[in-house]
Amino acid sequence: MLAFRSGFIVAQRLSEFARYFIADTSRRQELEVPVLLWETPNAAVGKGQTLDLAQTSPGGGINLGGEPVVLPLRKGTSATNAFVMGVTVGRTENNDLVLYDPSVSRFHAYFMRDSRTNTWKLVDAESKNGTWAGALKLEPNGSAVLQDKTRVRFGDVEMTFLTPETFFRTWT
Repeated sequence: MLAFRSGFIVAQRLSEFARYFIADTSRRQELEVPVLLWETPNAAVGKGQTLDLAQTSPGGGINLGGEPVVLPLRKGTSATNAFVMGVTVGRTENNDLVLYDPSVSRFHAYFMRDSRTNTWKLVDAESKNGTWAGALKLEPNGSAVLQDKTRVRFGDVEMTFLTPETFFRTWT
């Protein structure tokens, strides 16, 4: 169900993503990573335009009709992503999570999971327009440990970091 395309993760509409787990609750074990919930994805584009979250080139996107989207924090399969330390976020297709927004740097930030403590942290990759974890603006190459429901921001794109448990409790 969690689709990959051209080496990176395809963002899915919240309704479709949640419906998959509602239809068969045994599927919940498939989601062992946190997700990012982008509640206002169409705010990043002008009226009448579409938002291209996971196409190989900007412009051929899907019209979400204002519906939130979900992005699981999974490593993609792109052969051009040589960064193995974490789940990358950026504007170019060699990232794991691609956000086609002019305020997002080509390689903007990355998420890392500590396997000993099972905590996640967000690291700024010297982005031009900044990375935030809650109210904290990260220094270039700076990091912050993420708590459940933390608001994260990449340039002008704001999302919510949710553990699988919170996602299931809230949306299914």
